[in-house]
Amino acid sequence: MLVVAVVLAGMTSVFSYLASVSAEGPKCAGRAWLEGYHIGIMALWVPPVWSALIVAAVGFVASGRSKRIRNVLRDYDLPVIEFASMQITLGESVTYSTLLMALLMLGSVTGFSVMRYDAIVSYCLAAIALN
Repeated sequence: MLVVAVVLAGMTSVFSYLASVSAEGPKCAGRAWLEGYHIGIMALWVPPVWSALIVAAVGFVASGRSKRIRNVLRDYDLPVIEFASMQITLGESVTYSTLLMALLMLGSVTGFSVMRYDAIVSYCLAAIALN
């Protein structure tokens, strides 16, 4: 899970950087909005920072070194789902669903960054090609 989080955060960072570089092109420079996306410094650098925080949280939870997480896994040792000889406890269910939601949030931030980059670069390149 940590590898997936790092890859998604890396993609978010790369596409946010590329969007900021594209937005500073000669035809797009100085505009606050391009193709419905805000291109200010905060709008372009908040997603990579948010992604790094999610990666840190996923790494913290996935490592299992926290005493609090171990206590949750120990205290909520009630079987919720049983397959053949495998049991999934309430603590595992809560912990892993939290990790999965963090990855889904990170995936949506990455998707937004890719769509924003595509819209900005398409507009800026079309504006350059027409002149």
